[in-house]
Amino acid sequence: MRWIQSNEDNWSSEGPRFAFAIQTEAGELVGMIEINADHAHFAGLEPGDANVSYGLYPQYRGRGLATSALLNVRDCMISNGMKRVVIRIEPENVNSVRLEERCGYVLTGVVTNGVGREYLVFVDDLAEKSEKMVDRQRARPLLFAQMLAVCSQQTSQQFF
Repeated sequence: MRWIQSNEDNWSSEGPRFAFAIQTEAGELVGMIEINADHAHFAGLEPGDANVSYGLYPQYRGRGLATSALLNVRDCMISNGMKRVVIRIEPENVNSVRLEERCGYVLTGVVTNGVGREYLVFVDDLAEKSEKMVDRQRARPLLFAQMLAVCSQQTSQQFF
């Protein structure tokens, strides 16, 4: 309940963290994706940057849902003036590494957390993409009710 309340609070106060449901076309909840624009919370982030994290139930992986979610979130962040996205991935998570590469992220280095675990750092420079938005005709098998409402109706309002 605390996590849900925290997300509601972030949406109503315009951030800095926004979680979205990943759903199938039938509306089944299969995962989540989160934008966190609190640059002070993550080493290596600057104002205008956002950290993105996501998770998908194992039985729904390999169906394009994470790809669609990541592209939807990128479109939303571009529309709201974000400049750069950072995603940290465990090196052994080969499927996520492929996902980042498929979505145009660039491997920029490795970071180590406080307990010595290494993560690959992938970056997407949104400033380069802001003039040519991601193809809107992609298949989008998920529904982000709040995100779509915010992005399609309030694109002039900065919520990051």
